[in-house]
Amino acid sequence: MPNPESWLCWKAGCSDELPVRFGGGWAETYTKMVQRAALPPYVDCLFVQQEGFHRPSDFTPLMNAIEEKTGIPIALEGVFKWVAFLASKRDARVPVPNQYFGAFQDGTLKYRGIELRRRDTTLWVRKIQLKALEVLAGANTPHEFADRIPDGMALVEGARRELGTGRVPLDELIVRQKLSRTLDGYKSPSPAARAALQLQSKGRQLAPGQSMEFLFARNASGVHAWELDETLDPGRLDTKRYFRLLDRAIQTLLDPCRQLIIPDILF
Repeated sequence: MPNPESWLCWKAGCSDELPVRFGGGWAETYTKMVQRAALPPYVDCLFVQQEGFHRPSDFTPLMNAIEEKTGIPIALEGVFKWVAFLASKRDARVPVPNQYFGAFQDGTLKYRGIELRRRDTTLWVRKIQLKALEVLAGANTPHEFADRIPDGMALVEGARRELGTGRVPLDELIVRQKLSRTLDGYKSPSPAARAALQLQSKGRQLAPGQSMEFLFARNASGVHAWELDETLDPGRLDTKRYFRLLDRAIQTLLDPCRQLIIPDILF
């Protein structure tokens, strides 16, 4: 099992990671082999780490043992060359099994629970985070991974310059959030509620559960509802707020990598 404070695991130095997907049920018991080799499962997926397992065929005896013990059919989705788990917000020493990103042996990416998967993440942030992940996906060793981080940071700096000079289409910066209550029920209106108030002033009727689209803006309310008739002047865009959103998404990728030798400036 990985070091409790290091959630970036490698083919070199430790074993490969493997998601095993359960078909139609939840395994209530595991064989001793599974108990010794596996990280905690989530929903219908099990991550397994076992020294000496490198090829898909290496996992066949383990999968057969699980099926025999549980009676539940399983299938191998793939073998990671590296995978990083995000730390729990409650306890940084504990990884969150359903928040991770990694690269399979063929370089294909898989990710769950990060900004790329969230509907409230702007298209611009998702695109940059994906590009940064694609840069890291080519790494095969910890040294290669560390070497690729400056390339990823250069990509981020380029994205920040594009935003700062008005070269990012406004529709890539739309934020989507749902109204959690009626507008008069907010003591401190959320950005979505403030956008809804703008539309309400134009005669729109809005209800809890509706999804609001807006831009972060440098105005009295801090937002500009996307559905307003008037288009936001790009010069009034709150670029600092978008920079923070981008930085948070990139930090998601860097946090599990702190055990690598990375210049302090990146953090």
